[in-house]
This record gives sequence, C-alpha cells and structure tokens, in this order.
Amino acid sequence: MITVLAIIIFFQIATLILRFQSRRSGSNNFKSFALVVSLISIIYFYLITGERIGSESTPIWVTTTNALNKNIQVYYITVYDDPVFEGKSRFVYGGNSIYRGEKFAAILEIDGAVEFWIVGIDDLDKIIFFEISHYSGSSDFQFVVDQASTMDNVKSQLAFADIKTYISENRKIDTFIYIGFILSLILLFEVIFFGKYRLMKEAGNY
Repeated sequence: MITVLAIIIFFQIATLILRFQSRRSGSNNFKSFALVVSLISIIYFYLITGERIGSESTPIWVTTTNALNKNIQVYYITVYDDPVFEGKSRFVYGGNSIYRGEKFAAILEIDGAVEFWIVGIDDLDKIIFFEISHYSGSSDFQFVVDQASTMDNVKSQLAFADIKTYISENRKIDTFIYIGFILSLILLFEVIFFGKYRLMKEAGNY
C-alpha cells in the first residue's frame, strides 16, 4: 500500500511541475491529465480509507471493559495458520484508548482465523493484559480487564512486536494519505483557478 501511495504522490508532484511550467509559458497544457490524476488519487484515498475502516465478511463483536485502576490501549490480533495476505498470518486491529471504568466495542474479521488475541498496553508502553480466545461460532465476545495478565510470554512478545509494526506502518500510511490528499486539492484548485484566470485574462476582465 505504501508503495502505491508513493507512486501516486510522485505522479501528483510531476503533474504539478508540468502544470506550473505550462502556466509560466501561458498555455493550458496537461489540464485533462492533471484532472484525471487528481480524481484518481481522491478515489483511491477514499477506497483505502474505507478499507481500513473495515468491510468484514465474517465479523465478530468484541467488547472490552477496563476495570483496572489505569487507562489502557487495547489491540486485537487475529491469528491464522498460514499467511493469507502480504505474507502475514497475524493482523492487528484497534489501538483504542479505554479509560478506567469504560468499555469499547470492536468489530474483527475472523474468517479462517484459528484464534485472536486481546492485548492491553499501559501508559508506560508495557503489556499488562494478554488473553487468547478462539472462534467457536459465536459472534459476540465480552472481556473484562480486571487484573494484569500475561498468560503466554512468547505470544505476548510477538503481539508487542506486531503492534509496534502496525503503529509504524499506520503512521506512514496516514502521512502519505494526508500529503496525497492535499496535493489532489492543489491540483484541482490549480486546474479550476488557472482555467478561470485564463478565460478572464483573454476577455480583458483581469
């Protein structure tokens, strides 16, 4: 995904450079190309944003209640026997803050997963809660985090590494999306504004 975003941003920057060069020469070249690039970019950003929000085919609802005396960040990790996408067999969801006494409901894609993990991380960036659950046909799971628990040190370490990778990748993706979206707006504005400016100039009204 990051590679595709980088390619789109490259085309956006190249298109802007071509547009500015044509503008300096007083022509209106690459207008259609700039319009197509900006529209494709916006559509792609919209689609991947929707994909990240989720369109689960086999959803389960997981409600986690924080009964600890501290705030936590909760993540969910679905685990598969074999790699199912981009060489991965574990997928991270969430990263939501749950304050003391509050609960959070998440929807997970569980199709084909052998188990899923619930991971609670405190403000010191340490795992204080780790639990493994298995899908048994039910679509509603309830968990109460009422005591520190790390029942499997090996898996909890894997979970922590996966969460760090997930956070890092999401930050990169968010940055690319913001940059690409801004460039798309600049392209649209440039095409619309320059077209109107050129018409007004030719009419002698500017």
